[in-house]
Amino acid sequence: ALCCLPLEAHSLLVAGYAHGRLNAWELEAGRPCTPPQWEEAHAGRVSALAAISGGTSLLSASSDGLIKEWALDSSNLGELRAVFPGHRAAVSAVATQLWGRNLFLSGSHDRTMCLWDLRQGTVASRWQQKDWVTCVEFHPTMQDRILSSDKAVHQWDLRKPGTPPLLSSHKHHKLVSCFRLDPMRLASCSLDGSVKVSSLEEPAVRVASPMASPQSSPQLGPAPVPTEVHNALRGLTSLTAAGGDVCTLTRKSDYVLSIDFDATSLLAGSIDGHVDIYD
Repeated sequence: ALCCLPLEAHSLLVAGYAHGRLNAWELEAGRPCTPPQWEEAHAGRVSALAAISGGTSLLSASSDGLIKEWALDSSNLGELRAVFPGHRAAVSAVATQLWGRNLFLSGSHDRTMCLWDLRQGTVASRWQQKDWVTCVEFHPTMQDRILSSDKAVHQWDLRKPGTPPLLSSHKHHKLVSCFRLDPMRLASCSLDGSVKVSSLEEPAVRVASPMASPQSSPQLGPAPVPTEVHNALRGLTSLTAAGGDVCTLTRKSDYVLSIDFDATSLLAGSIDGHVDIYD
């Protein structure tokens, strides 16, 4: 699977695959419940999944250049509701609003990020990047701010399509493979093998350095790793903070493909199958 999405409201887990298929399982029982129409959901690899706020439908993005909306209701699970053409190359990312059901974002190898209106089924706004758009997301607290990534993480003004980014940070040597954010922090990882962390708070209200967790870790460093998780930190070469704003964890080699964090820990998964845990 290239992507997966738990849908707790429906007790489902959905996954997307390189050959264009979507699969679904019942979370509690672990039984497959894939609708027949998902066998050939796309004509290319499924690269991203997102649920519409309220859990009424699922969005899937694909290298076939399309985004599709699928019903999640138990009575018509998997029914195709809409197709969104508009990108000129593979669609690599999709994200939905936390506070509404009508807008979603997509990013593509055509180097554009698009804002879509579900009610109209069309592109409402478009922004241009210098390289492939690898990830997109709505800001968790600022409704007029959106984010995307190529070799850096960019913040844009939702109200001003076509304008340059308001801020570009987390500058990597290669494409950003994933970023995650909450109201306080932004974390990104890259095909250059590094992980970067910074604060999203205004400097005047910050209570901790981006090198510390909200629960008082004095510095960002390797956490004790459970025996079932391989600790690949032997490849760690440096831990630096650029200008006090962005903390960079640099590895010797291997793509870092996924990242996530909570209040106390940050996890990063690399292409070699290792998971690193930082406190």
